Amino acid sequence: MNKYKNLLFEIVCNELERLEIRAQSLMALCDLSFLFNGFLLPTPLSQTITSPTKSCHQECESSDAISLIHIINEILDNTHSALSIIAAECAVKLLLAEKIHDANIVARLIMMFFDKELCSSDEENGDLYEDALEVGSPIRMQQILAIFFPSYAIKSELGRITLMASIKPMLKIVHNTSSKKTKKVKTWPIAKMMEYVCTCIENGEDAVSILDNNKTNEEKMDSITYLDTSQKVSEEDLEEKVKKEENDTSPILLLAISLSEYLL
Repeated sequence: MNKYKNLLFEIVCNELERLEIRAQSLMALCDLSFLFNGFLLPTPLSQTITSPTKSCHQECESSDAISLIHIINEILDNTHSALSIIAAECAVKLLLAEKIHDANIVARLIMMFFDKELCSSDEENGDLYEDALEVGSPIRMQQILAIFFPSYAIKSELGRITLMASIKPMLKIVHNTSSKKTKKVKTWPIAKMMEYVCTCIENGEDAVSILDNNKTNEEKMDSITYLDTSQKVSEEDLEEKVKKEENDTSPILLLAISLSEYLL
């Protein structure tokens, strides 16, 4: 298994290889990681990368190993390549399956979701319906991300925590992108981006709360036989709910803390 894993790593990171082959290798790594957890583990550089890309090389300078998460992070930096779009789709699958929880990857996905220039070329040329069905299409990626963020927030508490943790790296990416000297200055709707993340988190919490209440009500109907028992259960549930509300922290407050930490 390690032999095939190392070979796929080498192909994905080889700039001299054809883009289609690199993309197929990346999708193969993603699919195999669902079957074998070892494909997500770091691989020693001495066993894999013989001719890395510049981005992979920069990542490897501070580490003696490389992993699928590192490769996806580096590919997502190049937000206007077809390979980065395929990397985004792979990241979405791994995040929803809870194979990984990486705030930096989520931050880059948010950037791609709000990047207006990414879909501009596809909207001007070609059939939008056909583009939406094609793997590697920016329009297809936008549709996937529109479903991903709300679903990821509902999926688990760890997903909501990862979404909130992505605010700080997202602000750093926006700052680095805006500080680059280019002919056309790129602007980002930062307030809208942070508001969207908070909305997803709050909607996720509300959905989980509704599901928990429905489940609790069903359990009550199955277990309660006497009125006194019913009143006792209701009181206990009320106490637990009050304690939970006291311990819960508003996503808006967490967002303010993240923003303050970044500015400091």
